[in-house]
Amino acid sequence: MLSVLLSAGTCKYKHLQPTASTACKKAKHRHRASSIITMANATKVVAVLAILVLLQVSCAIGQTYTFSAVMSVNGFDKGEEGGPASCDGQYHSDDQFLVSLGTMWYGPDNRCGKTIRIRSSDEVYVVAMVVDECGRESGCGENEISTSAAVWKAFGLDTGVGEVFVSWSDTN
Repeated sequence: MLSVLLSAGTCKYKHLQPTASTACKKAKHRHRASSIITMANATKVVAVLAILVLLQVSCAIGQTYTFSAVMSVNGFDKGEEGGPASCDGQYHSDDQFLVSLGTMWYGPDNRCGKTIRIRSSDEVYVVAMVVDECGRESGCGENEISTSAAVWKAFGLDTGVGEVFVSWSDTN
């Protein structure tokens, strides 16, 4: 009876017989194959973990926040209540989808020229471009967005209402 022990890549025999070297080679081969399979599995596990981390980071980066706000109407044309838009120093047509953001939201991220998605309580969405800051000196509250008449029209709202509750999020 032949018994082959494989230890640290060396064959040890309990009984030496003519087939001992063949048995040793087979044992070494099985040991190497087992090591390769273990390494391959470890590599797969590492790859899967790396993919999961990347997916989690991608989801976090792509996450969009929604803010509750009070929407009021604002005139962006020359001769209306405000001066030129603070983003570009220009006047804009009230027929465009435009928005002024409260100081808190306009602030450090500088949303000038970017678009936001405004959602009404009826689940209607309008995308409007940020062109101005609506600060306290203009009579705006911190959680207020002030939009052009075109936005109100798209929502099917009468501008005479004055203020309505909406939510909004960044689009880009």
